[in-house]
Amino acid sequence: MNYNKLELNKKYKNYKVVCEVLGVKPKTGKSKQIHLTDLERFTNFNKEGNGFVFTEIKENPDSKVDGRKVNSEYIFNIERLLLDFLGKKEYQVPNDSFGHSLIGCSKLVSVLSILNSKYDEYLNSQRDLAELLNVPVSCVYDWYNKAPNKLLRDVEKALDELQNKSLITWSKTIVFNITVDAGSIGSDGEILEKSFTYNRPATNKEKAALLEVQHETLEAFNSETLNEVIVSGQYKEYVSEVSNILSLQDDINGLNFYYNGFDIVFLEMFYTFDSELRNSVIKDVRKGAYSELSKLDKRRHNTAYDMISRNDERTKVIHGYRACSEYMPNMSKITKSLMSIDELLGKS
Repeated sequence: MNYNKLELNKKYKNYKVVCEVLGVKPKTGKSKQIHLTDLERFTNFNKEGNGFVFTEIKENPDSKVDGRKVNSEYIFNIERLLLDFLGKKEYQVPNDSFGHSLIGCSKLVSVLSILNSKYDEYLNSQRDLAELLNVPVSCVYDWYNKAPNKLLRDVEKALDELQNKSLITWSKTIVFNITVDAGSIGSDGEILEKSFTYNRPATNKEKAALLEVQHETLEAFNSETLNEVIVSGQYKEYVSEVSNILSLQDDINGLNFYYNGFDIVFLEMFYTFDSELRNSVIKDVRKGAYSELSKLDKRRHNTAYDMISRNDERTKVIHGYRACSEYMPNMSKITKSLMSIDELLGKS
């Protein structure tokens, strides 16, 4: 394809016109996204509404990159943070004679410092974050709906790599936080003098009971999904209500709360980083995570833009804000705020 056919600093009305100049058939859907990515490899251009203004034809095109492939150095640095985390006694299951950790999924992302403290602070007050950053609340909802899941998948890739090296074995499970009161009969048949609290994986029978209570409680909160509860800012109240109902069952006495967690068994051969090395690795991980989320934002924007261009009224309602030219800058602003990216790069 001869990109030199394109005139610099001339506005081409739309994508179809660009294809006509290049002598290629216009693409749709994912094929169009791939073609636009190729355009970025061979040229620099600015979007003006539907139009394109090309500012450079590159003499040395950028290397072709799989936009969905996660940077291996980024995953390796998450591995390093995981090893550092597993070496800390406060995150290990007490009294186990082997390396063992039970930790909440979102808690692990926080402990690894991929996100800063603002993430938890605004989890149940997303409208406040939108007001603080002066971005549409729909973008904040979208960020919280997709970014944590993306980061969790990246953490799971790192866990898989460590498992492949026979350093750990891991699984996802539901974890119960249980308090055993003083005066209860302990596992050794003796009466307990002091109460204590511990975490343990839920049994399959307990998971079935949890599902039943969760389903009934969703109706009480006038919601069909957990996402609706989270967006409404009532997730903590929802978990508390479910836990209270579940704790009334005879075989789950003492339940304080439950959470989705990682169950990790590991070789006890790890060491913790000094603060300087840890901060250096955290900085690299956050930069990698920012890059990955930016790629995801771009894919969503391009997909929405393509769907809107088909003039489907339904897709305008669903995808309108993602197709907007301000979508990616707004998502970037949220990510930077919840990762302290500007501080890491020395920007005010």
